[in-house]
Amino acid sequence: MTARAVIVTKYGGPEVLEVQDIPIPTPKEGEVLVRVHYVGVNPTDTYARAGARRTPTPPPFISGADAAGVVESVGDNVTDFKKGDRVYVVTFLGTYTEYIAAPVRNIALLSDNLSFAQGASIGIPYYTAYKALYIVANAKPGDIV
Repeated sequence: MTARAVIVTKYGGPEVLEVQDIPIPTPKEGEVLVRVHYVGVNPTDTYARAGARRTPTPPPFISGADAAGVVESVGDNVTDFKKGDRVYVVTFLGTYTEYIAAPVRNIALLSDNLSFAQGASIGIPYYTAYKALYIVANAKPGDIV
């Protein structure tokens, strides 16, 4: 079985992106296979595609850091997730595909009151806001920001 994925074939602009068929991954121990419904599009994806990250990933690779979808299967020793769970995924790469196998540490349950589109926009935007408030601005409880 195969899935479609957006592959960065070489460093550059959007023209280096290709939709290709890839094998659907099998989750390893400690991993969850997610059928992706939505992906987030973030500046970090552009940096990865351009080779502009601090530690660039050599092409070819699947871009994307955020996704939301439904658990299809779980690897050995996974107890926190089961088939059918709604989840969101936060990784450094690999979400621009129909199926992603990711470690459980990169996956969280998606609340029923959030859409898949909202779930796919949690990871990088949330961390960006957190970093700005608590790491850069050193905000503390009670501060007005």
